[in-house]
Amino acid sequence: MAEKYHISTPSMTRSMQNLEKCFGVKLFERQRNKMTLNETGQFALVYAKKLLEEADRTLMQVRAFDERNHTIVVKSCAPAPLWESIKKIVTRHPNFWYRPPHPVNRR
Repeated sequence: MAEKYHISTPSMTRSMQNLEKCFGVKLFERQRNKMTLNETGQFALVYAKKLLEEADRTLMQVRAFDERNHTIVVKSCAPAPLWESIKKIVTRHPNFWYRPPHPVNRR
């Protein structure tokens, strides 16, 4: 398994031992040249996946919140007069983003 993740076998072994130490339970069945998750390890894996998914969602939500707090929305029927104003706003507020409005679908 260590080769699959491009890390050394001793590093993988230490990581697995540290994981068991953190949980305070045995998570792996060790056999000669083979290591597999035991029942407790499989149970822990289900919750670890949920935690990682939640961490990803949290990261996306925090980034989206920050983007909304640093975004200026400018709407106009004729954007040409606003071009200079937008340049000035972006220059004075470098932490803000300017996102042009979506084009109106006219039929």
